[in-house]
Amino acid sequence: MREVENDEKRGFPTFNALGRAALVLGIPVVPLALVAGGSLAGTMLLLTILKGKALLLMLIPIPVVIFMKTVSRNDDQALKIIGYELRCWFYRRNAALFNGTTTLLATHFGRNLNDYQRFVEQHTEKTDLRRYVPAQDIPTYHR
Repeated sequence: MREVENDEKRGFPTFNALGRAALVLGIPVVPLALVAGGSLAGTMLLLTILKGKALLLMLIPIPVVIFMKTVSRNDDQALKIIGYELRCWFYRRNAALFNGTTTLLATHFGRNLNDYQRFVEQHTEKTDLRRYVPAQDIPTYHR
């Protein structure tokens, strides 16, 4: 009886390390690479215009890196959560329909007229018969 209880308590090993982000100095690698790469690319483009002063552009990511390190000190997924929150904040497309509140709809296809226009235009380009199908006056239920 005790052997069964011990086996149940042990359970199965989990590999939590596979769900963690790779960190360099406590900062997730992908955001760090994007910030450093963006700064480097901007510096290289501005070197032709600003000459040596463009190297000062390499100092801009320092506060951003400090912010990323501070935010991800306790949780390595914190930057991803902030990214999702910013994405939802910028994507307030349907806020007018819901009295200014940010609402995520389960399905967005068919809610806007341009979805139907894009659908018709994509499928008319793929046909062998080159016919012109106007995508302007497609009847929809959502106006």
